[in-house]
Amino acid sequence: MTTAAIVAAVRRGRYSYRQETQLHLGLEAAMRHAGINPVPEVRLNARDRIDFVVDRVGVEVKIKGTVDSLHRQLMRYADSDQLDELLVITTDPHHRDLPPTLNEKPLTVLVIGALA
Repeated sequence: MTTAAIVAAVRRGRYSYRQETQLHLGLEAAMRHAGINPVPEVRLNARDRIDFVVDRVGVEVKIKGTVDSLHRQLMRYADSDQLDELLVITTDPHHRDLPPTLNEKPLTVLVIGALA
């Protein structure tokens, strides 16, 4: 599964949430509706668990948090040999300031539910 296919599926969805966990449910439903089978809450190591993995794409969902803290978190994820790419689905346009690659792995940032 490509990151572009995941992004397309997520963009087609409409999301109602007050908490990040509610957004997770909506995103998972949108992906499944598009024929994508995300695996939720995948443990990458003793410390880190990413929100979803689709094939070898790690998907992290954020509705708040600083760019710096998210960058540190994603750097740990990028160290995982379980992932080839990272996708951040966020409601915070500031997260677009993340670099396009981490540890030589492509990083895509998709802003939803905010002024894009």
